[in-house]
Amino acid sequence: MAYGDPQKSGIYRMIRLIAVVDFLVGLAFIFLAPPLLGTSDYFGLGLGLAIVGAVVFAFFTYLAAQASRR
Repeated sequence: MAYGDPQKSGIYRMIRLIAVVDFLVGLAFIFLAPPLLGTSDYFGLGLGLAIVGAVVFAFFTYLAAQASRR
């Protein structure tokens, strides 16, 4: 059963967009929290968000590429 090109599907695009936002928020916590908040307590949170965002983005990009090859 074919549903069209998954890379153009709304759900794939939305998940990838949320993953990019997650990654960027993670980077913001890593780089902007110490100068703005005066503490580096949010480094772990930022690193975790950035890693999860990157992994989710890569996974759904790979998934869409695999589905479009079929």
